[in-house]
Amino acid sequence: MYRRRLTLPFSIATTALLAACSSTTAPGPPVTLLVTNASCSTGQCLPLEIRGFVPKFAVPGQPPAGFLVLGVVDGASACLTFPLTQTLTITGPSDVTKITWTTADPVSVTASNGGPLFIVGATGQFVPANASGWSVTFPDGSGSAHLAATGSCSP
Repeated sequence: MYRRRLTLPFSIATTALLAACSSTTAPGPPVTLLVTNASCSTGQCLPLEIRGFVPKFAVPGQPPAGFLVLGVVDGASACLTFPLTQTLTITGPSDVTKITWTTADPVSVTASNGGPLFIVGATGQFVPANASGWSVTFPDGSGSAHLAATGSCSP
């Protein structure tokens, strides 16, 4: 019986302490992506639209909505910056749901040269916040792209 009395106050105190210590963490510093446009090596550069696909934005039964527009690479290379956060709002008949992506969540990057349906390359999933910067080359001819963690570049 004495033990039970100690357990309840201890549990309440522990829960209160944990609640006071836990908080929503703010996004970290900006993460960059150095994109090399390999089409420039054969002559005129093809402009590449670089997008991030966010898996957590997938809505069952809907077309993909999880794209982050990162930028356009018109020349041989460009330094792009991931947004610190991006929120998808889903409005239903009776409620609104918001899903927020941060650089601590997975993403894959695609390059297209004529709209989102003309993809010339894509990376696998990675977590941008795992490095201060990343580098990738599009198109590499295989449809995939080699992604490497690097230091940050200057946008």
